[in-house]
Amino acid sequence: MGICNTVESFSKALMQTVLVEDARHKLQLEILKLMPLYLNIKDLSLWESAFTDTLEDDEDESTIGKITYAIFDFGRCNMYCAYSEDNAIREFAALIAFVVQQSVAIKIDKPDLSCW
Repeated sequence: MGICNTVESFSKALMQTVLVEDARHKLQLEILKLMPLYLNIKDLSLWESAFTDTLEDDEDESTIGKITYAIFDFGRCNMYCAYSEDNAIREFAALIAFVVQQSVAIKIDKPDLSCW
């Protein structure tokens, strides 16, 4: 499945699990879901910029805001270094733990994180 498809799946699962009413959160989740498309055009930095351009100056303390940012953070875990499957697995485990800590139950299959 890879990191990009995992980000897409996780974002879709969050939108199916939690009622997302805030327009900014909806936009952020839509951008996250587009990560595979940005990979196909070979420019994940555009995806990163698209997401970061939606952030406000103040940190979003809402549960959805925190989870959305955690998904984004997972998505870019290997962007500025040599790709490491071990790092991706660690970051995915941290994402799952964080979501559980936020008391949100998201069902997602264990991904293959051997590639983007």
